[in-house]
Amino acid sequence: MKYTEERFARDLTAELDRDFDPVRIAKWAFTVWSDPDRRDRALTVTECLHTLALMEQGPEFYLTEQEIREMAKRTARSD
Repeated sequence: MKYTEERFARDLTAELDRDFDPVRIAKWAFTVWSDPDRRDRALTVTECLHTLALMEQGPEFYLTEQEIREMAKRTARSD
């Protein structure tokens, strides 16, 4: 089953609603990226996951909560 843009956007929004912690979001993104059940996904989702996972590398890579919420909205619309 394909991991759709809409599903990714919902999952990302749910993670943000739990708590905004860039490192936790980065770790979540890496977990999603490496999940064999979610490997069938759109290129847009893969690019977002890479961008989010990069935040674990340091504050210079952090996105704001608003930027991540906008990413989720844009991704959901591209479905």
